[in-house]
Amino acid sequence: MLGAVITKWLPTQTTKIDLQWADSPAGRVGSVGEIRTTRVKDQAGRQTKVTGAAAMAAFQSESMDLVRSDGSHWSIPEMRPWNAGGSGTLHALNWSA
Repeated sequence: MLGAVITKWLPTQTTKIDLQWADSPAGRVGSVGEIRTTRVKDQAGRQTKVTGAAAMAAFQSESMDLVRSDGSHWSIPEMRPWNAGGSGTLHALNWSA
């Protein structure tokens, strides 16, 4: 099924991932990409959250925080570069499940 969508399979790569969980979570994935976020807050400074969305069931997540992802980018020589801008979400995941 994926063969109809993916025309060229690339080899798996291993790299270091650095994350910073502050008011503006950020991260770097080796030399491949950078994630920058800014939390979306209401006028009182409270984090904007989404709860009860059907798509969140796939992540077994009860809520997600809304963020802006301006400045995030990915660049791999074998693929087209991707620059993010706009909306994003932060989820708490349970990797042990």
